Amino acid sequence: MAYDLRNTDNSLPPTLEILPDGRHVSPQLPAKCIENGEDLSFFLGSKAYADIMTFVLQLNRAMVPLKDDAGTTHTWPLNGPHLTLSDNVRQMASLIQSLRSIMDRAPPETGPRRFGNVAFRTWYKAAQESAIELLKDTLSEAVWTHVEGEAERGKLEKELEAYLLGGFGSSERLDYGTGHELSFMAFLGCVWKLGGFAQAPEGVEERGIVVGIIQPYALVIGTYSTYLTWPKISRIDTQSDPDIYP
Repeated sequence: MAYDLRNTDNSLPPTLEILPDGRHVSPQLPAKCIENGEDLSFFLGSKAYADIMTFVLQLNRAMVPLKDDAGTTHTWPLNGPHLTLSDNVRQMASLIQSLRSIMDRAPPETGPRRFGNVAFRTWYKAAQESAIELLKDTLSEAVWTHVEGEAERGKLEKELEAYLLGGFGSSERLDYGTGHELSFMAFLGCVWKLGGFAQAPEGVEERGIVVGIIQPYALVIGTYSTYLTWPKISRIDTQSDPDIYP
C-alpha cells in the first residue's frame, strides 16, 4: 500500500531506491508522452511518478526541524552549523554555477519583444554544448556503473542532459514553468537512484541537496529576469527568499 502522509501509525515513509552498483539500466531519451487526459492518468499511476513524488517528499521531510536527545531543536538555515555538504553535492553545485556563468557570455539583446529575450537561445545553445562534459566532470563514477559500453553510456549522458537542461526553460517558447522544475527534480532523482550522491544517515545528504543544489538552482532561475522568460507563470522571487525548498 502506498504511504499516505495523513497516516498516524508508526510506519516509516518511503525513500527513493538507490540501485546497487552495477545494476543495469536501459537509458532512453526523454520524449513527450502526455498528450491527453488518458495519458495523464497513466502517468499518475506510473512508477516514474511515484519515484518523483517519493523523492520530493523525502527532501521536504529532511528540512523539517529536528529535536535531539538534549531537547535542542536543529533547523537548517543556509550556511548553518548543522549542515553537511558532501563532495558529491559540492560537485553538483559547481555544475549549476558553470551553467550560470554562461549567462555572462549571452547578454540580453535590446529592442522590442513580446515575450522572452532571444538571447536565452544563445545561452541554451552554449549550455547544451557544455552539458555532457560538465556531467562527466561532476557526476560520481557510481552513476556510470549502470551501463555497459560506450553506446549505452552515451545514451545515459543524453538522457541526463535532457533532464538537466529541461530544468532551465524552453528555448523554443522562451518560457519557464512548473514542468521545467519537474525536469530538474527528475534529473536529481535519476542521479540519486544511480548512486550519484553520498551514503549518509537519513536526512543528511537530502538536506545537502536542498541547500547546496536546489537553492543555487532557484537563484539561477531568479536571474531569468535577464531574459524575461516568464510569460505563462507568476514569477517567484527566489532572490529575496533564500529559504526556498522543493
